[in-house]
Amino acid sequence: MHITRIVFCTILKFYITNAAILVWSNKEVRISPLLPFDDEDLEALVKKLDVKKVFLFKVELKSRNAVIPRNLKEVLEGFHSSFNPNGNIGTAKAVVFSELTISEDCNGIDTTKIKKVTGPLNNSTDFLCVLDVTYPRRKRRETENKQEGKVESLKTHESSKVPVIYIGETRENNQYAILYSSRPLKLEVENFTLYLGNIANSMITVDKRLNIPVPLDEDGNKVTMRFDILWKNRYWYIQTVKIQLIIGGKTDIPKYNLTTTENIMAPAHFSYHCSGKTVFSDKASGTNLTIFDLQVQLDAKKKRFGDANDCVPFTTAPIWSGLFVTTILGLGLIVALTALMDIKTMDKFDNQATKNLGITVMD
Repeated sequence: MHITRIVFCTILKFYITNAAILVWSNKEVRISPLLPFDDEDLEALVKKLDVKKVFLFKVELKSRNAVIPRNLKEVLEGFHSSFNPNGNIGTAKAVVFSELTISEDCNGIDTTKIKKVTGPLNNSTDFLCVLDVTYPRRKRRETENKQEGKVESLKTHESSKVPVIYIGETRENNQYAILYSSRPLKLEVENFTLYLGNIANSMITVDKRLNIPVPLDEDGNKVTMRFDILWKNRYWYIQTVKIQLIIGGKTDIPKYNLTTTENIMAPAHFSYHCSGKTVFSDKASGTNLTIFDLQVQLDAKKKRFGDANDCVPFTTAPIWSGLFVTTILGLGLIVALTALMDIKTMDKFDNQATKNLGITVMD
């Protein structure tokens, strides 16, 4: 229970804090990077180290992606230091407090002010310096449109890795088109990624295409996938899919035609199955649609897949390797048996009562 509480507090603090702590001293100092670090922890650390001089410096970075200034090595060199990414210190009591400024390129900090406040420090001076690095607060991303109908950003997250299945009823013969993925479909378009989950079967339509509209949020934003269906000689084929994004009610956003290098096909009343990733892509726009452990059928009965036509061919590389090794061993066995059968045994033997045998080379 105690461990669970610590873990919960750690995760909670990680998401709500906007600061990191860097400490250095002439004495060996260690702080856990996993647990929060606040004023009480600072007081406990001061008592543990038994130092007389405590200095607190604060600096605010200009972005969350900015790194801690590199020139801090000038003041850290020769001393023990430790870092905690989940800390936040107020103006603690009995502490010399000072605010620092950071350079425009975020690579430098006012180290001269640190040296001026602390004075000359060496290993014989009992001291503890604390640098509280503050990050700007996170801003919530909102769904918005780019100019000329392109999407600039769209809030989307990968849901739990639950299977996704789309079932659409055909207009004839009470058959069903079924598409299955072991995880949410991954759509990479422009510079962002969308994860497409399950939807109501009533939204799916089937004619010459398998039309699957997937809502993204409650504002009406959605992605429509249209898989082109081709029937030929009682075989069905799927090689292309058209992707259209409807953002903010606008439909003039570019459409993407994606193709796959896999030969997705099966006889009538059979399904197609392929383990791993099946990727439809458009190299020109860099758009990709990834389906995981794909299984699809266009004429299923009773909403169930028929026998599967797997993408793995009958003669795979391991099978060819096994046949090759077996052939070599078989040839060796035949040669050995032939050599044994060519061995001739003697049919005459020496006897004291008879003349000695004379064996010619021909015999």
